[in-house]
Amino acid sequence: MVEPYTVSKFVMVTMKLVGNVIACDDASSTVSLINPELMQKIASIKPPTKGSFLYSAYKHAQSKTILLAYDSKKMIGIDSENFS
Repeated sequence: MVEPYTVSKFVMVTMKLVGNVIACDDASSTVSLINPELMQKIASIKPPTKGSFLYSAYKHAQSKTILLAYDSKKMIGIDSENFS
């Protein structure tokens, strides 16, 4: 089931277009991958450590990996082919 994505009026989020999806953190500190055409959440990624927030997102062109960097100085790599 695809759900629409909304951000609370007073929540600060990190948001970046990586490839053909938007990566942004939300109030529960998970990272949501959003389809920018429909503004619908297509995936949620749990942080590497509890309470850490998204610091930056980057798509590596050769490996097609989306890299999510957190304020806890940890990084997660996910295959962008799963979200094309």
